[in-house]
Amino acid sequence: MRFLDTGLVLDHAALTDWLAKDIEIEVIIGEAVRRGYPIVIPTIVAAEAARQVRTEPARERLQGLLYMIAHHVDSLDTDDAVTVGSLAAEHDVASLPAAHTALAASHRRTDVGNATDWRIITRDASPYQRLCPDVPVNWL
Repeated sequence: MRFLDTGLVLDHAALTDWLAKDIEIEVIIGEAVRRGYPIVIPTIVAAEAARQVRTEPARERLQGLLYMIAHHVDSLDTDDAVTVGSLAAEHDVASLPAAHTALAASHRRTDVGNATDWRIITRDASPYQRLCPDVPVNWL
């Protein structure tokens, strides 16, 4: 496994694996934290993960990731909400969390003042190959 030297945008699959205590995502997040790399979670991704949480320990684990580990939880303003919906429709992607992840990563990669190279962390790269082909994706 190659460790990342960039900022990470976690998608729904990555959060699902985190909640399941998957060792690979734990290592990736742990190494990012150790090296001080920023971690971003889109709000739609966080909401979808929260919807699937069934136990209090899992809810606490999610909250720990959102409030203590992640550097930022990307919210949607009106324009971004329309863009996420349009992206999903235009690229025939059923997942709004994937579209929000693509938008969050794309915004960060094109931000003029941003020196960090951002990538998406997922186990399913297929939607991102359509939504944002210029954003690097690491598979879990």
